[in-house]
Amino acid sequence: MMSGIDLQMLAAANDGVLTGENAAVTGICIDSRKVVNGDVFVALTGTQLDGHEYVASAAKRGAVAAIVEKIQDIPLPQIVVANSLYALGVIAKVNRDAYKGKVVAITGSSGKTSCKNMLAAILEQVGTVCATHGNFNNEIGLPLTVQRLNESHDYAVLEMGAAKSGDISYLVGIGQPHISAITNINEAHIGGFGSIENTAKTKAEIYKDLPAEGWAVINRDDVFAADWRESLSPQAAQGRLIECALTDSYANVYASDITQNIDGLSFNANIRLDNTTSVLPIKMNFLGIHNVRNALMAVAMAKALEVSDVDIIQGLAAVAPEKGRLCRVAGENDLQILDDSYNANPQSMYAAIDVLVSFSGSEKKSIAVLGDMAELGPGAAAMHFNVGQYAALAGIDCIYVIGEFAAQTLAGFNQQSDDEVSNLTLE
Repeated sequence: MMSGIDLQMLAAANDGVLTGENAAVTGICIDSRKVVNGDVFVALTGTQLDGHEYVASAAKRGAVAAIVEKIQDIPLPQIVVANSLYALGVIAKVNRDAYKGKVVAITGSSGKTSCKNMLAAILEQVGTVCATHGNFNNEIGLPLTVQRLNESHDYAVLEMGAAKSGDISYLVGIGQPHISAITNINEAHIGGFGSIENTAKTKAEIYKDLPAEGWAVINRDDVFAADWRESLSPQAAQGRLIECALTDSYANVYASDITQNIDGLSFNANIRLDNTTSVLPIKMNFLGIHNVRNALMAVAMAKALEVSDVDIIQGLAAVAPEKGRLCRVAGENDLQILDDSYNANPQSMYAAIDVLVSFSGSEKKSIAVLGDMAELGPGAAAMHFNVGQYAALAGIDCIYVIGEFAAQTLAGFNQQSDDEVSNLTLE
């Protein structure tokens, strides 16, 4: 709940015109069905809906005002602005400017949500946390998260997504993080960037304008790590750079003794910071070696926030994967189902296939149901073909494929598989 903010402040921040009486503002809402007393309703204009059509409905539900691009003929205070989407970000920044706690920002091609949830679970051991809900990480979702911040929160954990160059820079301007991290760079959403190099440059915007007391957390294993390191000379010179790696002992935070079973992961997190070393025995309810790296990033950010080793261990033990993110579902007759249906890119597909094969062994049949990977651009067909190949080479017994690129996935599998009969395309 926002505090100490009123309509006149919001109008001034947006160079907008307030019609009607001033009033205190306690929250922002973009869905008229979810408006509560004290909210300002922001009328966003999209490709399918125009929020201006719902201003009257928001008023009936208790909105104290609406932010609009064109005045509505109803008895409700309104702030008229040039762009309501931009105004949403400005409002969030007003609230962020008043916030005194620590802010962490996480981006990357994949692993953002899992890493965010891991860090939030750790920080909940020592304080109150305002974290991004789900993956509400874009120019709409992030401002809605930031506007929830108030004096009761010790920490904010913000997930930042991007569809094009400049997106992360815009979100950083709103969130103003003290600690920033990139989980990895891969082909996810490459269609909007044109190249993986452009993706890396856009994600690197998260390190822009870190304060002198800030920390940059880098995935040392990533091919773009050296580029990020070069851009962080002020922070690095002050020793405020933390490098993570899966098993590279030159990193500040790395893993050893990694084991995995159907119930989750266990490993030792080795930490070397400020001339001190420690080893944390970690157990997690996550599957996939890639989640070890996500956890190490969360550990690094927690150490930057001076969280104790005990709280880190307990936090990671308490967190669980979200639905559709490599979750284990028990079936009948000893059937084990791995649900990784939320979203996909080539690297996440490979990781899920690896987990499936590791638990199948020689006595159980492994079956993969593979759908499309979106936003991959001109190389999409080849990437789906490669996933099919990978599944066959990894030892998947048969696949079911569905979607626009089902034929390419199936062709890749059949090129490496001895049994084409068992592979089906779902219409």
